[in-house]
Amino acid sequence: MCRLSADRNLLVGIVALQMDFVTRDGLIAAMQEWLTAKSLPLGDILERSGFLGSLERRAIEALVEQHLARHRGDAAASLSALATSEATRSVLAALDTAQPGPVVQVPGDPSYSTVPFDSEATIHDPPGALGTGQRFEILRLHDQGGLGSVFLARDLELNRNVALKMLKDEISGDGQSRARFLLEAEITGNLEHPGIVPVHARGLGRDGLPYYAMRFVKGENLKEALDRFHKPRPGAVDHGEREREFHGFLRRFLTICDTVSYAHSRSVLHRDLKPRNVLLGPFGETLVVDWGLAKAMGRPERTPPSGETLRPASSSSVQATMVGAPIGTPAYMSPEQAKGEVERLDARSDVYGLGATLYCILAGRAPFLDQDGAVVIARVKNGEFPAPRQVNPKVPRALEAVCLKAMALEPGDRYPTVAELAADVERYLADQPVQAYPEPLAARAGRWLRRRKRLVAAAAALVLVAGLALAGHAARLAREKAHTEAALVQLDQQFTMTRTALNKLLRVAAERIASYPNSTPLRSELAKVVLEMYDKLVAHYPDNPDLQFELAQVHYLMGGLARIGEMDVDLVEYEKVLTLLEPLVRLPSTHAKAVRLIIKTRIERGTVLDSSERPRLAEAEYNAALALLDQYVQDLDPTEASQFRASALIDRCEIRLARGEFAAARGDGHEAVSLFEKVIERIAASQEDEAERAAKRDEARLLLAMALTDRGQALEGMNEVEPAEHDYRAAVETLDDIREDSAYLDDFRSQSASSSILLGGLLAGNPQRGDEARKRLDESIAALETLVKKQPDRQACRQDLARAFLAHASLTLGQGSEQQAHADLDQAARLLDELHTHSTDNRETRTLAARRLELDARLLLKSGAAELARERLRRAAAFVDANLDRQPEDDENERLRERIRRRLENLAEPPPRR
Repeated sequence: MCRLSADRNLLVGIVALQMDFVTRDGLIAAMQEWLTAKSLPLGDILERSGFLGSLERRAIEALVEQHLARHRGDAAASLSALATSEATRSVLAALDTAQPGPVVQVPGDPSYSTVPFDSEATIHDPPGALGTGQRFEILRLHDQGGLGSVFLARDLELNRNVALKMLKDEISGDGQSRARFLLEAEITGNLEHPGIVPVHARGLGRDGLPYYAMRFVKGENLKEALDRFHKPRPGAVDHGEREREFHGFLRRFLTICDTVSYAHSRSVLHRDLKPRNVLLGPFGETLVVDWGLAKAMGRPERTPPSGETLRPASSSSVQATMVGAPIGTPAYMSPEQAKGEVERLDARSDVYGLGATLYCILAGRAPFLDQDGAVVIARVKNGEFPAPRQVNPKVPRALEAVCLKAMALEPGDRYPTVAELAADVERYLADQPVQAYPEPLAARAGRWLRRRKRLVAAAAALVLVAGLALAGHAARLAREKAHTEAALVQLDQQFTMTRTALNKLLRVAAERIASYPNSTPLRSELAKVVLEMYDKLVAHYPDNPDLQFELAQVHYLMGGLARIGEMDVDLVEYEKVLTLLEPLVRLPSTHAKAVRLIIKTRIERGTVLDSSERPRLAEAEYNAALALLDQYVQDLDPTEASQFRASALIDRCEIRLARGEFAAARGDGHEAVSLFEKVIERIAASQEDEAERAAKRDEARLLLAMALTDRGQALEGMNEVEPAEHDYRAAVETLDDIREDSAYLDDFRSQSASSSILLGGLLAGNPQRGDEARKRLDESIAALETLVKKQPDRQACRQDLARAFLAHASLTLGQGSEQQAHADLDQAARLLDELHTHSTDNRETRTLAARRLELDARLLLKSGAAELARERLRRAAAFVDANLDRQPEDDENERLRERIRRRLENLAEPPPRR
């Protein structure tokens, strides 16, 4: 076989590699097969092996011909022009049989030339490096991790010992592991912090195995030190010395937190925090190592399919780092890591890993000890581990609370940042109360006594002197009494005036400017000012229950403002409300208003949890609100109690609709409709001012329309088409005569459009009623486009508008108007892109994206573009799978997934894997 043919075949392989159609190891295997049967073109071997499809192969061979033409048919010149990347050079080096054995590249020469390498011999400089001589000499194996082996080596150029980390040979064929190893070197090299080992050099072996050299740290890892600390010690123990050691570990933990916090400031997540990945030097060094699973936030990550088998790097321990969909060490990984939701990981995932490390410091063991990795993963997902004090009763309760907060099952319940976790540990070390643990009175008293030992010691001696002094002071106090009482009256008046002003400002932030477009930032600033002032007042008057209630109102507003702005809501605000109100329920003076605000807070928490795709937790909040209503119904105004109950029922109904529980959803919707109808009757019969009555009636009508719409969806899901149509029409009619000066004007128009979209979609199923369906959808689109222009930050309107365009596209496509359907889909795509730009990545947006791609595939099939249609359906399946991974009981997406699967089967393709 001539050299020209060999170069051309290699050129085909290199182009396939660079276009990511074939892996490095797959190409090497195919080339080795070609060397034994050179009569076959390499393209045949790649296609037969399943690396290339026929279309992909033809595309690559066409590119090769074009590249050869550019180099005048010179295959060697064309190949030389392509062989510039490290991956390509590693393939060429591995195929070059001129030098036997594996090869390691050592930085020194810009060309990264290669030299033979024996793992137990010396690593030499590349040929041609100017007088550098030998560089590294391996002395012994030092340690092994999930990705690489660490050797103690001698840097002969600088006359020092270094740690040389090399990718393990047994996982060298795994592209993910290789990419993570290279990323580890890059990230570690770019993180300059005293808590991170500096990298001195990086290279790539002739066999393609990468390595990097770094500072060698003598000492032990934190796991070894903790094992020794918690090991039973026979005989008497110096408790003072043991406490000093324990506090030393906590100070080490704070150093770990500082290092991780620095990495987060550089947008890097560690994702494998555990005691074994912390090195303790002999001079107080505390170093976080093994950044092999680190991720640069904002950089996309290619992950294996969610169904890929977990492969522990070491089968001897469940604490080994897992290589597969859930990345990390099972006993220390966060629940979201255990679920394989790598794209949803953020700083709170590392907070969980630090919490698990703190658990080991407190309990002397990992949170999970099962030897079966699958069992550990299941328990991690459910948060099933013993509290630290169950393992070690001597653990301080405050530190246990800190640990459990850091390891909370839901990310939103953890410390938002590593710095806040470290701050609570610092408070413990400074003998201050930690935020995660509301101390009992006895603990606070003990702290007071510890801080005032001299004062307490002198107190007994002062009692006698004080008794004598009191007699002398009695007369003077009587004279000053009148003056003091006058001063207290004046102070009380100032206090009342301050509270009145703050309440007025709070009402302005909560109500007066709420209807103005883009007013959320201003309202939030006003609420922060009010909160700051109330914090100061409460500090001066800690026993004033009315003040405590008003402070709870401010926190309630803060939580609502975050949700209105569609930010990542911090549920801590609502938790503060409940904490402040709990003691006020027991006081007659604040009982009724505290009960009302607790119920409202439970409903709002449910809304936030549902919007963050935690429907089960949301449903629990709605159930809690309904239970409180049953318990305290006699303490509430009947109209108010009915509105609260109906609101909770509407929200619970929507969760049940998503799960396909249509009968239960219909029950909730039916009760909510009845309650709101009675509320409207009560409002009409009330003796209130007409303007106030009109405002309350508008709000009740809006909620009635929502309840009718939800009940209609439940009926439609049960195939009761006529009753569903009746409810949709009733919802639209309820909203018809809205006043132009109503505070709910935009909400009426938005809800009316949503109900009309559902009505239009229902009518579209009947060919004889297509014209009315189209008219309903056209009206909805016009109304929503006006709202989106008026309030561009109202993302829910964008979702409804995208839904309307998709319903319109489906209708027009069924009527044969393909051009109109194409225009509708373009509009929907634009709106969905805007939603993603505003970070509105939620279940509803993903469902709409999947439906758009499905309709797009139908259009493409009509024009004969089957391959493009298949690609759209695959992308649609990915959106649906993302929803079902988060909410497996999502009936709507389950039906959509089944429909996509059938369409793919009709295109002779296997169904999408979850």
